[in-house]
Amino acid sequence: VPLIAGNVNTNYAIWTRAPGEQTFVRAGEASGIGFEPAGDGLFSTPARSSASEWENSYYRLVDQTLTPVATMMVTLAEDGSNESCKVRDDGGLSDIGLSVEEAEARFCADA
Repeated sequence: VPLIAGNVNTNYAIWTRAPGEQTFVRAGEASGIGFEPAGDGLFSTPARSSASEWENSYYRLVDQTLTPVATMMVTLAEDGSNESCKVRDDGGLSDIGLSVEEAEARFCADA
């Protein structure tokens, strides 16, 4: 459910419902342009952070709670190509069995 819409990014309230349940519960909030499946039970929210930078935050649902995994940060070069790509551990990389270096190899490959 959109909460606040900015020029580019929107803050969303994420709601989920357990199988067989009738009631939705609020899992948390995420901000970005939208939501995309990222494989292995992850989803991502791409977002602009400035005119020359964007990021993609990765989450998973754990017991109906939105749980941050990592954020990929990309800086663009003057010609529009990706100048750099770094991954920050938001507390969930070890839960999915990845180091920061492995996450950069996986997430930055699609950037």
